[in-house]
Amino acid sequence: MNKYLKKIQNLISKSGFILFFLRLPVRIVKNLFIKLNSLFWKLFLKECGSNVLIELGVKFENPKSVIIKDNVYIGSNSTFGSELNGGIIILENNVHIGRNCKIDHTGDILISKDTLLSENVRILSHTHGYNPKSNPIPKPLIINENCWFGLNSIVTENCNIIAKNTIIATASVISKDFLEENCVIAGIPAKIIKRF
Repeated sequence: MNKYLKKIQNLISKSGFILFFLRLPVRIVKNLFIKLNSLFWKLFLKECGSNVLIELGVKFENPKSVIIKDNVYIGSNSTFGSELNGGIIILENNVHIGRNCKIDHTGDILISKDTLLSENVRILSHTHGYNPKSNPIPKPLIINENCWFGLNSIVTENCNIIAKNTIIATASVISKDFLEENCVIAGIPAKIIKRF
C-alpha cells in the first residue's frame, strides 16, 4: 500500500492537483491493460514466472521458444523473433527490457539476472554469411548477470558472450566477445574504456 501512496504523491507533485485527477483514470486503465496483456502472453509462452509485466505492443513471433523467470519487465513495442523454430530465449530474474528493443534469438540467447536493456537495443544471433538468401546460421549468445545496455546499442552475431557487470555505452556496437568482468565498453566497434 505504501508503494501506491508514493506513486500518487509523485504524480500529484509532478502534475498538480487538478491534472492529477484528470490523469489518474488514464493511468489506472493503462495499468489494467498492461496486466491483462501480461496474463494473455502467460498463456502462450513456454514458461512465465511471477510478477512479469509485458506492455502493450510487445510481439513474440515464437512464444513457445520464450522462457521468462520472475520480476521481468518488457517495454512496449519490443519484438522477439527467430528465423528458425528452435531458437530459444531465456530471461532470468529481474531482467528489464526497455521499449522498442528488437531481439533475434535464432541462435539461443540467455539474458542473465539483473540485466537492463535500455530503449532501442538490437541483438542479433544468426548470420547468413555472404549470401543473404542462404539458411540462417545460429550463433548463441550469453549475457551474464548485472549488465546494462545503453540506449541504441547493438550486439552483432559475432558476439557470443558478455561478462557479468558490463556496462555498454549508448550507441555502441558489440562485435566480439567480452570476457573481462566489471568493465565499461563503448564505441563502434566497442572496446573496453574503463575498469571498475
